[in-house]
Amino acid sequence: MINYELILLIFVLGSLFGWIFEFIVRSIKKEKFVNPGYLKGFYLPIYGTGAVLIYIINLIEINFLVKLLLFGISTTLLELITGLILNQNGISLWKYKKSNSITYKGIICVKCSIMWIFFALIFTNFILPKLLLIELASFIYYISLIILSIIFIDFLNRISK
Repeated sequence: MINYELILLIFVLGSLFGWIFEFIVRSIKKEKFVNPGYLKGFYLPIYGTGAVLIYIINLIEINFLVKLLLFGISTTLLELITGLILNQNGISLWKYKKSNSITYKGIICVKCSIMWIFFALIFTNFILPKLLLIELASFIYYISLIILSIIFIDFLNRISK
């Protein structure tokens, strides 16, 4: 059975930690602080969405290799669809270089798809078990709702300009 409070928490934490990861990587590469997202806040909803997809796939009782394949396909499709929609609206938040890996329009690349599988394994084997141990008290749920609301308001504010 799907626990919607846990999904909300996974989305919020995935969005926050995704931002932290991208912030560190991009800031090191550019040698200055870089906000990696389209929104103003400290979150990247694409990472939260990916974390939720991984959680849902992990619930399915299937062969481990099939699960790995689904992790890679789902996160890569999420990245592709998000990148295509953003690019269609004149927004380019990332561009993979062809010299580093096989890419499609600079939006997805083989190296990163493999990295998403690796992140999915870390999430399902180390982070998710810890989250499942947490008693999802009301305050955690409401804090997550507040953060989700902030993300949504930030998104609406950004696209209304």
